[in-house]
Amino acid sequence: MIIHLVLYGCTQVFTCIERHTSLFSFDGDRYMRTLISLYLASFTTILSMILRNLYCVDVGTESVLYWNPSIDCKSSEYTRQFRVAIVLLVVVIVLPPIVVGVYLWSQRDRFRPDKRQLIENTAFIHRFGPICEPFRDSVSWYQLVILSRRCLVNVFGIFLVIHRAEQYMAFALLHSILLLTSTYM
Repeated sequence: MIIHLVLYGCTQVFTCIERHTSLFSFDGDRYMRTLISLYLASFTTILSMILRNLYCVDVGTESVLYWNPSIDCKSSEYTRQFRVAIVLLVVVIVLPPIVVGVYLWSQRDRFRPDKRQLIENTAFIHRFGPICEPFRDSVSWYQLVILSRRCLVNVFGIFLVIHRAEQYMAFALLHSILLLTSTYM
């Protein structure tokens, strides 16, 4: 009797799934859009954490991590950590903007105002909207410039920490240059 109830229940579940396949359909574009949004939101934090694990300074005869002096930069533990940081730097920070930049460059003709089919293409917008929606069609690639600026600011902030006066001057010059270049766009 119990086996009959289980089999009947299974057949009812499968017929329900067949009738309502739209409930179980997978829309990869929405997930890609969310993944891109999360990547853009966490880019600076991830970059900062990776760069902090790469900055060693000499203290007397020892070489230690500047942001965590208890870690010896000559130890095997740090060497493993260094390798992981380099892999993350390449895979998470460097490659995605390059891949997106190459893709947007290959599609550059479609971004022209007389050829708006790529921007108006709903599949493209659902997938890559966070990258190009905030900007005019002529500068839809500008998110890559923003990521590059974030990299520069992080590198200046992490590697120019020894002398505060030089760090403030470098930040002032960097932000002035970035402001001048962004007003051109």
